[in-house]
Amino acid sequence: MEGQMTNGNKILNAAKIIIKTGEQIESLIEILEEKLIDALTDEKQKIRAEEWTDDGVNSAGDWIIKSYFWDVALLRGKSKKPYAHVAIQIVLYDDEEVQIQGWEPSIYIVYAPGEDEFDLESFCFRFSKLDAGCHLDGGLLWRWGEEAEEDDAWMFSIPLVKMNCEKDLVQQIVQPVKRLIDGETPSQAFPDDSVAFRFTQEGDKLRLLADNHSGKQSL
Repeated sequence: MEGQMTNGNKILNAAKIIIKTGEQIESLIEILEEKLIDALTDEKQKIRAEEWTDDGVNSAGDWIIKSYFWDVALLRGKSKKPYAHVAIQIVLYDDEEVQIQGWEPSIYIVYAPGEDEFDLESFCFRFSKLDAGCHLDGGLLWRWGEEAEEDDAWMFSIPLVKMNCEKDLVQQIVQPVKRLIDGETPSQAFPDDSVAFRFTQEGDKLRLLADNHSGKQSL
């Protein structure tokens, strides 16, 4: 074993923080999933949203969950085949994402039309792996696909620490997701006080703006 073990108080405090944070994230997941499924279900249009799959990645030795994600399928009528998917991923640590200037633990929200569900190997869960076909819309929404039509795939991200209550989850995530799926533009879909990450791209370098959480009106 290399290096010297940190002192006991630091270990104790770290353990307390991990336990407390884990409890809070678990509650967040339950509330967000419930609110998202409820918002995307439309009885008049015969659209139903259902929990589809979930997965996670642990650190070496399984000491901590580094990221957790779940996929929600959208289905029409009595069809058993989804026509689109929305996925949510909570990322506490990622070796590649931490290289992006300004990155911090985040909630990633991704949408794509089609039958295939998302999984943790999907490129769209890594800002550091976004390919040349992706482009920014309004500074905070990433789109990809042909012509960036309203039914193309998109993704945005929210800093985890900004989600402090049920109201935050609804206003900052659930409502924008619903509005974007309904075809609204980012300026229409996101609230004026949106805390979604805003990006700049210089060549192949991606960074988060220093005044990132100042709200949508600064775009």
